[in-house]
Amino acid sequence: MKKASFIISFLWINSAFGQSGFVERALNKAREKKYEEAIILVDSALVIDSNNSDIYTIKAEFLWMSKNYYQAAISYQKALVLDEDHSFLHGAYLMVGILYEKAGMRTHAQTYYLKAIYFFETKKRKDDKFFEVSNKEDYAVSLKLSGNDQEFERLLDEPFYKSLLQRYIGKNRSEVLEIFFKPFSGD
Repeated sequence: MKKASFIISFLWINSAFGQSGFVERALNKAREKKYEEAIILVDSALVIDSNNSDIYTIKAEFLWMSKNYYQAAISYQKALVLDEDHSFLHGAYLMVGILYEKAGMRTHAQTYYLKAIYFFETKKRKDDKFFEVSNKEDYAVSLKLSGNDQEFERLLDEPFYKSLLQRYIGKNRSEVLEIFFKPFSGD
């Protein structure tokens, strides 16, 4: 009973600062590359606010950095379910696909590449302008990873895409995956 009341008090004190206290400490742990400790702190924030898509996104990124790709994909999926209206989340479908692919689950990956393409093609809004460049690159990479090489090559005929996608020209699917993933790999 004493232990339970300690945990409740601990959570109440931290909830006075909101989940941000846990998240802030988790971010500090992540800066030290202590991802397991960061994940525990983020899980504590989720106890306080289990409907916060931002916290699930942060958790997914810590899982990603610890190379737990499958669990990262699951956490990203939770974030998408909770908050699918934000423009930046269109690219999250691509990321979930890549995480599944890195976890050796290419069939699941294909599903998410196709979802990314669907959202990029059908869910454009005027406030997407802020994410326009990253969304265009994510869209093109989604096409390539889904196996739609013809549409990917067609995009390369457009001047904007040609300059944006220069590093992918002449690369096969596996090379595009690795080039795109490298900045996110934590290596």
